[in-house]
Amino acid sequence: MIYRVEADYAGVSCYFDHNFNYPTVSDSFTTDDFTREYDAAFDCLAEALSTVGTVDTNGFGEADFSMSRYVDLNRSITAVAYTPIAQSPAAVSAAHAALQRLSKEYVFCFDAHPSYICVRRDGTVVGHTTNGDLSVLHAFGFPTANA
Repeated sequence: MIYRVEADYAGVSCYFDHNFNYPTVSDSFTTDDFTREYDAAFDCLAEALSTVGTVDTNGFGEADFSMSRYVDLNRSITAVAYTPIAQSPAAVSAAHAALQRLSKEYVFCFDAHPSYICVRRDGTVVGHTTNGDLSVLHAFGFPTANA
């Protein structure tokens, strides 16, 4: 993995943006097609994260990870990482492994407010903390020298 700390929130928010690798919707690839693709990617991430900790896919439960497929339809999927189990290198590895199983380019992000971590298919892990406390980035596996 290649870890990169972004000095500005914009360095990670670009991955949360609904325009990240947004597909061209046409007669041959409809919004319904994209919804099916997204749902499969969402399920792939949820399954991968379930090997690390508990996953709530309704967005409201008390689990290590909380996700909701009804937030935004895009190729960026976010899981809120609540616990030390969720804020771990194992979560990054699970997300990266799930990305390898997808046919399209997605990014999986962890919201561990005030820190945000985004995992790319190519192994790049981008992080930012809004309060200057790097401990959560370290917990996710960012090297001390990098974070």
